[in-house]
Parts: sequence; structure tokens; C-alpha cells
Amino acid sequence: MSEADILVHDETNRTLAGMLGMLEAPEFPVPFGVIYCEPGEGRVRPAPEAPAPDVLRQRIAKRLRAGHTWFVE
Repeated sequence: MSEADILVHDETNRTLAGMLGMLEAPEFPVPFGVIYCEPGEGRVRPAPEAPAPDVLRQRIAKRLRAGHTWFVE
């Protein structure tokens, strides 16, 4: 057996993903991680930036004033 004989997983290969999905313990190692990803889909989008705390306070204050609310001091 040589390095050329080793199968490397390709998450865009539906056949390999199906084969991995059929592996069961204790006879085989249990696969985990990305087993299949449709090519062109599932791309990770960057997380939106969280609004600054003062922006959040303004949004909350606006919502509070929008309904029937009152403040007791």
C-alpha cells in the first residue's frame, strides 16, 4: 500500500458522503464534520457586525415609546 492508495474525503462528492454515512461503530470510526456540501452552496457568510451599544439603546428606546408604556420614577 502506498500514499497513492489512500482515499481523501471530498465533501462535494455525493458518493463518498453516502459511503461515509453508512459507517457504524464499533466496526468503523464514526465520521464527523462536513460529510457533504452541495457545490456552490453552504458557503459561510461573514457574520454581520453587531450594532454599537448606543445604537441598541436607541432602538430599544424607540420600541418602548411606540406602545402604551410609562415610566415610574
